[in-house]
Amino acid sequence: MTKGPTKLRNEQVKIPNSNTTEFWNAHATMVPKKDEFIIYTDGSSYVNEKGETVFVPLVKLGNGVSYLGLLPFLGEDVSRRLTAHINDEVRHITAEEREKWNKKLTVKGATGIVGSKVIFTQD
Repeated sequence: MTKGPTKLRNEQVKIPNSNTTEFWNAHATMVPKKDEFIIYTDGSSYVNEKGETVFVPLVKLGNGVSYLGLLPFLGEDVSRRLTAHINDEVRHITAEEREKWNKKLTVKGATGIVGSKVIFTQD
């Protein structure tokens, strides 16, 4: 980042402060006013069922002190915690439950098939 806050020219500012990620990244040293919303029009995206890219705006809220590039997106903390929870492979079940479930079923017989049936037993 460059030293000092970036000054935007009048023609660069939109009301509300809405622009692309590329634009805002180029102005990362701007210091938004306290309670000023900065909207990244293409902040996130996904591909819908028709194969089309859908852009989802992301928002930052100025505090009057921090550079735009250092401000978190609103909801970023929730997203980070939710992702960590989803990826936590231990939290949802105990080690004992995991061990039991990993060895839950046993196939009886050489092939496990008797006539037209598959035979399973519990240990």
